[in-house]
Amino acid sequence: MEELIVVLKKIYTKANSVQRIIFPDLKHRMRLYYADHYESTPIESKTILYETRDGKSIVDSPLAIFNYLTKDERFSDFNHIWVIDKDVEGIKNTISEPSKKRVKFVYRDTLEYVDALLKAKYLVSNSTFESFFVKRPDQIYINTWHGTPLKFMGFDIPGSISHSQNVLRNFLMTDYILSPNAHTSNVFIDSYKLKGIYTGEILEGGYPRIDATLSQNKDSVYEKLQGVGVDLRGDRKKILYCPTWKGQNVHQATDDIEQIVNETLRLKEKFYDEYDVLVKVHPFIYNELKNDSRLFGLLISDLVDANEVLSITDVLITDYSSIFFDFLVTKKPIIFYAWDKDLYSFERGMYLTNDELPGPTAENFEELLKLIQSVEMNHTKFQKKYEEMAKRMVPYEDGHVTKKYVDYIFNNQVSDKIKVHTVNSKKKKLLIFPGGMRNNGITSSFLNLTNNIDYTKYDVTVICNPSNNEEINNNLKAMNKNIRPLFRFGIDILTRKEKLINKKFADQGVEKNQRRNYPENGYRREMNRLVGNLKFDVAIDFSGYSYFWGRHILGADAKKYIVFMHNDLYSDSRREVNGKMPMFKDLNGLFSIYYKFDKLLSVSPMTRDVNYNNLKNYVTNEQMSYVYNTINIEKILEKRTVVEVKQQLNVKRGFLQFENSGIIEYALNINSLQKKTFSRKEVSKESTVVQYASFCVDDELFFKVSVDNMYLGWISQKYVIPKEINTQRIEDFHGFATVSRFLNYPIWEDIKTNTKKDKIISYVRPFKNRYFEIDKVAYTDAGRYFYVKYNQKSLGWVSPRPLMRIHETSRYSPINSYFIRRTKKLETIEPVYFTDFVENTNFYGKIKNIPNIELWSAPKGTTGSESIPFSEDYLEQPFKIKEISHVGSNKFYKLLLNNDISIGYIDSKFVIEISEEDFKEANDKSEKKSETNFVLPKVDLGFQKVPFLDKNYFNIVNMGRLSPEKNQKNLIEAFAEFRLENPKSRLYILGKGPLEKELIQCIKDTNQEGSVFMLGHLSSPFNFIKETDLFVLPSYYEGQPMVLLESMTLGMKILASNIPANINVLGQDEEYGLLTKGTSSEDIKNGLLRAWSYKGIFTSFDPYRYNQEAIESFYKEIN
Repeated sequence: MEELIVVLKKIYTKANSVQRIIFPDLKHRMRLYYADHYESTPIESKTILYETRDGKSIVDSPLAIFNYLTKDERFSDFNHIWVIDKDVEGIKNTISEPSKKRVKFVYRDTLEYVDALLKAKYLVSNSTFESFFVKRPDQIYINTWHGTPLKFMGFDIPGSISHSQNVLRNFLMTDYILSPNAHTSNVFIDSYKLKGIYTGEILEGGYPRIDATLSQNKDSVYEKLQGVGVDLRGDRKKILYCPTWKGQNVHQATDDIEQIVNETLRLKEKFYDEYDVLVKVHPFIYNELKNDSRLFGLLISDLVDANEVLSITDVLITDYSSIFFDFLVTKKPIIFYAWDKDLYSFERGMYLTNDELPGPTAENFEELLKLIQSVEMNHTKFQKKYEEMAKRMVPYEDGHVTKKYVDYIFNNQVSDKIKVHTVNSKKKKLLIFPGGMRNNGITSSFLNLTNNIDYTKYDVTVICNPSNNEEINNNLKAMNKNIRPLFRFGIDILTRKEKLINKKFADQGVEKNQRRNYPENGYRREMNRLVGNLKFDVAIDFSGYSYFWGRHILGADAKKYIVFMHNDLYSDSRREVNGKMPMFKDLNGLFSIYYKFDKLLSVSPMTRDVNYNNLKNYVTNEQMSYVYNTINIEKILEKRTVVEVKQQLNVKRGFLQFENSGIIEYALNINSLQKKTFSRKEVSKESTVVQYASFCVDDELFFKVSVDNMYLGWISQKYVIPKEINTQRIEDFHGFATVSRFLNYPIWEDIKTNTKKDKIISYVRPFKNRYFEIDKVAYTDAGRYFYVKYNQKSLGWVSPRPLMRIHETSRYSPINSYFIRRTKKLETIEPVYFTDFVENTNFYGKIKNIPNIELWSAPKGTTGSESIPFSEDYLEQPFKIKEISHVGSNKFYKLLLNNDISIGYIDSKFVIEISEEDFKEANDKSEKKSETNFVLPKVDLGFQKVPFLDKNYFNIVNMGRLSPEKNQKNLIEAFAEFRLENPKSRLYILGKGPLEKELIQCIKDTNQEGSVFMLGHLSSPFNFIKETDLFVLPSYYEGQPMVLLESMTLGMKILASNIPANINVLGQDEEYGLLTKGTSSEDIKNGLLRAWSYKGIFTSFDPYRYNQEAIESFYKEIN
């Protein structure tokens, strides 16, 4: 019965996949319609489509262009389409009645919208179109953008480099990008990396929208504002407050809203006699605020164009909004209210310094009030900066900018008041897919290659998958800064037929008699979507491991197509890991489309010959060639000291409460905090406290906070405690879910409250890959919690995050019996054992110097707990103890190093408590034992303490992916034999991979804890490697062993297996290193003994000459 259910589930999954193609939802229907009609729909030569802010308003420069065109008789026969959001009330009334007769409105996210995108000759946007859009060959795309950049844009923004993917894709497709000034033009060209490849024109001549600020009739603006409920008094000056949204989740903006409301009301109260106070907020906030009665009469509708409002504004208050650049044309005062500028500079960064701003800056609300009171005096004081900024940022604004652009774009009339930037180049243009960008040899080879390319001759674009993974992002950020990154995202635009064929070919490969069905047009359409219609000279699949990316690279519009072969790919395709061949399907599919590539490049002549012989059914001799991988000489030979980076500033929003009422000290900003310049304020325990960031100064933690929705400053952690979490409601719910991730999440006895009442029963780790039965769901201030059972016994409350595949079922569903029976069967085979409860604590301890000390990866007796080798060094090490796990009558302490890394669990009987002072003193001694120019992990992958590198030992190192072909298991076994003759020796293995657990077990099986260490991936390994005595590479097979070239560059003594690739590098006569006689553990042991006693001198390796020859071979093949 159970086997039948498993089979049925697999059938259901496959059927579901096909069903999504045959019976798609609206999102997929839109893309299918777009794909089906992309090549065939006629383009209407006099139709213009406009879209601003995803259809949520009709504003900005597209509105200015529309208004001009509808009033100019030369364009009376043009049709105009405005894209609007059907849920925005009153949006059609934005258009004046005379113009409305000439407009067709289409709702976004409809098939009618898709049809309009296909038919319109002209497309005008101030941001981006949807991810499925790709400009058709005869369409003209005009992007007006929506502001002069103050905040960092494009690839200047720190953090992930994939956040601007749709913006860059849209820019690349445009025929014209409108720019208000040279600064903005440079941001487009450099920060979005348009230079060298963009085929359109950047028209620098001002912003059409600013025409409204200069020429708008004030009475008409008053009438429009009063029509949307704004209270105005004709005899009062106008303050416009424009706060930028600071939140991260548009559905949880309550604290932003309350702060804006409070500040606006206080401004109104303070300056009522002199000013009308108006507030215009970010669109995310507007929908939350529009029905808030407290702001009736003050809040400006999202449907009113901001530049019209600027025409009646006397004082502008803003933070990081680019609206202030537009306001410069009025020559009226600007005040900057930037209470969080220290965070913004850290998180996002800005193009202007505080000293360049054309007005004073307030860092809290009290300062803002004072600046408003002295506004005219300050305006005079900042007059010179104001004029300099206006000259720089609004040099073209004369009230007739729209006319100049319309004449240029629609009538080909050249104007000396428009500077045209054309930034395409004659460089050879390369498109490269680099692979998954994990820490592995292919990634290293790609980074090395792109660091050696001559960027005066080559323009390089890289395309890959976006990722939130830190490892992948670090490698993406390590790419050469000349590279232009693009990312695959969104749903593809293949037709139904193309989708079905693609699925078949991806699963089964392309048989020779099926080649005529290869969906060339669909793949080209999809790739044009991803790369913004770019054309390339050469498209390269550098990874060379999947049909999916192979067909993407072949889909690019390029003159030549190349795929790399980094290894013996036939052997890779049939390599088994845990009884499966994980690469078979992907590589088999790729082999089947090799016929479409111009060149198949192996990474050595020997690898080429192996691949040709194994893959003769798929390749021709003419296609086969090779290029050597380059190396990063500077990185290998770097001399700088590598230190552990300790992040001081952590930007993270949360909710706190004061522990007591009374007087507290606060610092206004980080600068004041570091100087310990504090002010004092009385606070109430009942106040609402919002945390925006934390910062550590002299080992004391501070929080940046607002109190009762008014920004205060930085306060010490000692004043606050986490805000109590309130449960809003508990609802009946039934279902099953698998525990599969975030295994350190706790199971709470009761719903978490963030108080001392909270009690942890266990963590979810022991239940990995088991089913939890869900009985109830609780909704709290901090999100949902499920009440769960295991094996029909109640456990407690858990966050949904560790749970995957949540199946909601009725309590009487027959499917329940499957999950219950399956759980009972697993429990019979391998019962789950977990803690009775976990106690939070906070003290310090040292391990007693007594016999038979035991360390465990989890509390002893719980599922998954394994014994950890104990190092004598731990007797000198002080530990933090923040958690006690109770298992029966035993208590287990979780031991933490000073950087909060855990080394494992220990029975409380082995620990003696020490004072905080003793902890700090002992820790200082421990940290000062060794000063090196490399950083090793404190604990290895097997929870062993990693010792300092001891030169009295014979230290051997291996580096590579932990996978079968690298043969590390035989190396560990060989090292055990080697140590019988040379006990004072250690082996360090650098890398990660699928065999991690197996290799850790091998270390234990050969009793080599304390002698063999699995260090994982080191970001800068070479300073460590060169301090060791021998580099070993015992692989079964390699493509081109980069680690040997790197070790040769370091001048290392080397031992490698006698496989063709290693012989090719080291030489048949062992010019650069020693070779084993085979790959068995006996062969490796003998090789180690020979290397240990070897006193000969190897030929000196010239890495610079090697690199020059390698890059020249690459140039030869791509040309």
